[in-house]
Amino acid sequence: MTDFNAIWNRDIAWFEPPNERRGGFSGVGKLLLRTEDGENFIFFVKKQQNHGRKSWAHPVIGEPTFRREFRNLTFLQKHNIGAPSVVYYAESTSTNQAILITENLTDFVPLDTINLSQLQQAQQYDLVKKVATEIKRFHDTGMVHRALYPKHIFVKNAGTGIAPEVALIDLEKARFSPLAWYRAYFDLAAFLRHTVDWDDGRKLLLIKSYLEKIELSFFDKLLFSMITHRANRV
Repeated sequence: MTDFNAIWNRDIAWFEPPNERRGGFSGVGKLLLRTEDGENFIFFVKKQQNHGRKSWAHPVIGEPTFRREFRNLTFLQKHNIGAPSVVYYAESTSTNQAILITENLTDFVPLDTINLSQLQQAQQYDLVKKVATEIKRFHDTGMVHRALYPKHIFVKNAGTGIAPEVALIDLEKARFSPLAWYRAYFDLAAFLRHTVDWDDGRKLLLIKSYLEKIELSFFDKLLFSMITHRANRV
């Protein structure tokens, strides 16, 4: 695995069949590498070919979606926001291919695999508050995730008595937005739409923790109402 072609041709275990469209594909798999002394390292490898997204800067053929994710991950690392660390990124312009490799988030699990009801009350509170705080820190960089589902929020130490940690994944759709209310409105609505097991108390705690408020103002309540309305939309 010393150059782009060697990495591209390396077999990986796809999580699911690659997404194919318009003569191209995009997929993600897991790669296990073992050192000479027997230590194992897990990496996530994303490969894509002829799979771009058009933008104002690339209106004709678009740019590889993994290029945007690489850019976003690098940006978050500079701002100390929890996210996978980039190990490798490269493109082949001649074949319109791109590869993104990130480190495994060791001991992290997706938020949607955690049953909050099985945690103690204080542990639930700490976890919900931490998730809200990290989403707010992410938004404070000016970015909106645009796919902020519980499966894209990874958590470490939930229910262990140790302060939980949070990391965000799947950032290929993330982009900058100058409107703070829009960042909250769009992402929190998407998040709450997919937290069907959260009761109203947990949702309210999320919003209060995000806004850093004990009591919501009229405008805070209006934003909360807009978020829940969008979240409940069929």
